[in-house]
Amino acid sequence: MVAIDLPELPRPSALRAVFVERHHLADSDLTAVTVHIGCGRKARRQWFSDRGLALAHAAEMADHHALPLFDLGTSGEGE
Repeated sequence: MVAIDLPELPRPSALRAVFVERHHLADSDLTAVTVHIGCGRKARRQWFSDRGLALAHAAEMADHHALPLFDLGTSGEGE
C-alpha cells in the first residue's frame, strides 16, 4: 500500500469561521456560537438557551465578517 501525505491542519488560532455547537451543561441544553475572526484576535463565544436565536446570531456574524458557517450540532434526528 502506498503512503499518502495529508496536508497539515491549520492551528485553531488560524481558523476563520463561525461554529455552532450543542452542549449539555448543568442539566440544560445550550447552543454555543464561536466566532474565529483570525488575524491574531481571540475567538469569541456566546451561549444561547434558544437554538433559533443562536442560529440567527451565527448567520449574522458570518455575514458581517464574511466567514463560513459550520453547524456542528446537527444530529440528523428530527432536524
